Amino acid sequence: MTCIIHHLSIFVGLTFFIFQFLCVFAQGKLFLSGMKIHFPNELAGTAFCYGVGLIFLIPEYYFFEFLHIGKCAFVAWVLVGLGLLNYYKKKIMVDKQTYYKQDTDDSLLIQEDDASWGWKICLFFLFLIYVVDFFAVSMVTTIPNENGANGYYVDWLFWIGNAISFQKGLPVQVFRVVGENFRYHYFSSIVIAQISRMTGIDVLIVGFYLSYIIVSIILVFGTFILLSRFTNRKVLLAGAIVLIFFTGDRGGVTTDWHYFFCPFGYDYGMAMGILTIYFLFFMHSHDMKNRDIFFSSFLLAATTGFKAPIAVVVLLGMGIEGLWLLYQKRIKKALLAGSVWLGAFVCVYYVFIMSHKRNIARTYYGIRQAFAENSYGIDIYMKISQILPFPSRLVKIFAFFISVITINRAIMICYIIASLIYVFNKKILKYELVVLFFMANSGIYMTLSILMSGSSQMYFAMAALPYAVCFSLPAIEYFIYSKECRGKIFAITAIIYTVAFGVGYWERSFQKMAWQGINTIQGNLTYENYENEFVNSSRYYITSGQMEGYQWIKENTEEDCLIASNFGRGNMAMGVFTERFLWNDGTYGDYWIDEVERRNDIVGMLNNSESFHEGINALKKEGIAYYIEDAQSQENSLADSVLKKIYSNNDMAVYRIE
Repeated sequence: MTCIIHHLSIFVGLTFFIFQFLCVFAQGKLFLSGMKIHFPNELAGTAFCYGVGLIFLIPEYYFFEFLHIGKCAFVAWVLVGLGLLNYYKKKIMVDKQTYYKQDTDDSLLIQEDDASWGWKICLFFLFLIYVVDFFAVSMVTTIPNENGANGYYVDWLFWIGNAISFQKGLPVQVFRVVGENFRYHYFSSIVIAQISRMTGIDVLIVGFYLSYIIVSIILVFGTFILLSRFTNRKVLLAGAIVLIFFTGDRGGVTTDWHYFFCPFGYDYGMAMGILTIYFLFFMHSHDMKNRDIFFSSFLLAATTGFKAPIAVVVLLGMGIEGLWLLYQKRIKKALLAGSVWLGAFVCVYYVFIMSHKRNIARTYYGIRQAFAENSYGIDIYMKISQILPFPSRLVKIFAFFISVITINRAIMICYIIASLIYVFNKKILKYELVVLFFMANSGIYMTLSILMSGSSQMYFAMAALPYAVCFSLPAIEYFIYSKECRGKIFAITAIIYTVAFGVGYWERSFQKMAWQGINTIQGNLTYENYENEFVNSSRYYITSGQMEGYQWIKENTEEDCLIASNFGRGNMAMGVFTERFLWNDGTYGDYWIDEVERRNDIVGMLNNSESFHEGINALKKEGIAYYIEDAQSQENSLADSVLKKIYSNNDMAVYRIE
């Protein structure tokens, strides 16, 4: 359907399908077999084969770059993929024994009799996610020159810009933002670039239309196997998956958006985090070997590179495991595990994620001050204070409680109910649940006590939500199915109501995005309905004429040239689609605000006849080769009389500065 709706050759879909099996699944299977790491069932094996295979695209990218043969990745890895397929057929398919033997008390793992049902439920939710992403991702991110105009959320442009940069090769090119490359979902950008290289599919098509296909498999299967460690009740398992993927809220933590409507690589980080925690519990319930420790650090490193805040929450859970090893007096094992896990996180974060050129606003305030500084917290407090005539301190406490609940109302109410059940029934509280409780609370605490630029502290809470659901499952199962418990009707009614609310809110969000996607595909996404009905912002709205102009620049200008534009602050889309450095783009340029203003002041000189020549001379000194003017300025353009116009249409004009 993706190929049909976007007028792509069916060969594109076939190529991607073969690639994901040969170069992702089979490659992961080979590695796990070589490491002698096997899992209790094929569901877990499938999740880890895809997860490991996807991660391996990153070192492969650097390997080819080191050998300066990045453009040959397609031919080389088709041959490697065929070799992997042959090995998989001869060696792995006949190997049915597992390296680990399940403990007799390991009853929380899904049993072999339930495997067929597990496949059915995973495939059902995978299909459902594919349908959602088809409308909310593939159709919404339609490239503007297909059916008319389109607009993008800024995160998509950051992410695709990085992918284009990596696709061009190392060192990373800085063609989007003044100052430096934006280290945004670093590893997922590399994955998209490497997939583009290996398949020969344009990086825009991979990023906008196909980015969710492989990672959705890891998300669904990984989530299912993790949940199945805590209950084998089919209704609860299905309900828990709905809680994690299909609930939302009005709060500042936009989990539903980051799973589906605007994932831009976040889903990769969450998938790897879930695999890491599953393997952590898997090691704990078996004889932990040094090989397992290093493999878990491999997963943690990948999680860090995909999305660092998720890795922080995961690392805290691994820290509990390290303390448990110390408690068991396994000192050497504890020191090895702790140092390897912490080292994996620090190294990846320092080398790939941490910015060395600018000071990112990432400040710990504590809950009281952070809540007072957070605009969302202030808004809740002001609304409640107008309704409740209570002392200020009580209102603040109540507002704080509301801010916690609205992280995700459905999940948080289930989590609170489960916590109360554990308080009165400590006998059902096990080690893994303690780890999950610590992780969930830590993620929520960091969200409420840290302020980051772009409200990125919300990622800590988003990372905690799946583990809050896992934590809740045994308690809810005990409460519903135990004859000893009272007040079931009230609690079950509350849970059903909150889940229904969360699903209802998610459905309204999906409906809006699906409608935007349908309008985009039909060519009906006008400037007015895009701004008023869908995103309330026209900063990244691109007409088909502008896209044609960007494509002309991409094909007819020097790859390393500098471009200036009077389109104004925030026109990062021009840099992305032209694949050229937009010299005066000020998107997210607050860290370099003086330099951004200086550059835009120079460009602004071209709007005044008295300063026009001074502005042109300044651009020449800066090495600017091309000047792009919008349609409105074309009506009384000063550039026509001085500069050579080399391209124009109804939406823009391109001038050569000589």
